[in-house]
Amino acid sequence: MCSLAKDIGIDLGTASVLIYVKDKGIVLNEPSVVAIDKDTGKLLKVGADAQAMLGRTPGNIIAIRPLREGVISDYDMTERMLREFLHKVVGGFQLFKPRVIICVPSGITEVEERAVIDAGIQAGARRVYLIEEPVAAAIGAGIDISRDAILQATNQPCQAVWCVGDLRRLPFADGTFSAVLDVLTPANYDEFRRVLSPDGVLVKVYPGQDYLREIRAARGMSAYEEGQVDAYLREKAQLVKAVRVHETLPVSPELWGDFVRMTPLNHDLSAAEKDALAQRADAHVTVDLHVALCRFR
Repeated sequence: MCSLAKDIGIDLGTASVLIYVKDKGIVLNEPSVVAIDKDTGKLLKVGADAQAMLGRTPGNIIAIRPLREGVISDYDMTERMLREFLHKVVGGFQLFKPRVIICVPSGITEVEERAVIDAGIQAGARRVYLIEEPVAAAIGAGIDISRDAILQATNQPCQAVWCVGDLRRLPFADGTFSAVLDVLTPANYDEFRRVLSPDGVLVKVYPGQDYLREIRAARGMSAYEEGQVDAYLREKAQLVKAVRVHETLPVSPELWGDFVRMTPLNHDLSAAEKDALAQRADAHVTVDLHVALCRFR
């Protein structure tokens, strides 16, 4: 049977292999196991068929997991396993070979990357592309990772996936996260509820009345009004546990200046006004925070 080229995504896991075909979804989910005859080296079965043979066949048949922590540990067996899986997915003779994108752990070496690409090519792919697991997870969660603002948010290797989103509509799929951490920022509780899984939790961190009281005093400002934030939180979510962190800490003049320039409390000041405030250094800064663990009803 002849078939046209397909775009295929492969998640090479230590325990299992997932294969996704464009416009069809996940078409294969099988254990990453191969069964071979240890006397001849002949490959007998792969995936679920190989796993089913274990314990039911002569002792000369052994099982091998050719992947370890998502990285190829046995190149030859990985290539043969991929070949069999691709044959299951795309069938027999192909007029055009498929393009394949393979998910790999972040931080793998160039040698390991080359091994994955070579294994994919030898297994029958026309082109092989690699995508790191955090990036694949981000795309699956519905994050737009292509915007310039996102690319500028981090300029160094990082395990985090950065994104810039509108709080009115977070760029994530429904039920994506088990926890949302909202630290000293505005809250959209309806959106938090949407992106959380049914048993997910919200951790909300918001200022107490003494938060940065020394900076407020230097500016002639009154104490922070915490009541409105607290009441709105309790209206929107079910409070499970609350902790208050209240510490007055000694600071150097340099650290005082950092607080003055970085806190959103002073976003209405010009650079010159911040510099002037930084010169009126206090010896202490008070951190007063409410940490609330919440669930949605």
